Amino acid sequence: MTAVTPPVATAERFTAPWMPSVVPGAIVALAGARAAGWRWLAAAGLAFGLVTAALSVAIAKGDVGLPLFGALSAMPAFALGAWLANEVWTVVATPERGRVVLFVVVAGRCAPAVTGALDLYLRARTP
Repeated sequence: MTAVTPPVATAERFTAPWMPSVVPGAIVALAGARAAGWRWLAAAGLAFGLVTAALSVAIAKGDVGLPLFGALSAMPAFALGAWLANEVWTVVATPERGRVVLFVVVAGRCAPAVTGALDLYLRARTP
């Protein structure tokens, strides 16, 4: 059995599923008006990824290594999500016919078609 460090053991015992979501919110709140920059969003994503990775190690009781790729992939995911949210907010705040039609086509038609095709592919290829 692998020894579990005290902080990891404590994290396992006193954690709720919503815990990783608090960390990026705290970083964005700390950044204030500067949070619009990609560096702050990347820092929030990295913190979220690291907390989630640490919790997965704690849940596994130290039997697995730190999933560093997952923690690092949260950085561009947060920045991409913020950019996408900004684009959607632009359509909502100042609706123009062309942008609204494009949004409806992409969000209402293309996204379900792509996720449905991905689902069917994975169902066909997964043993």
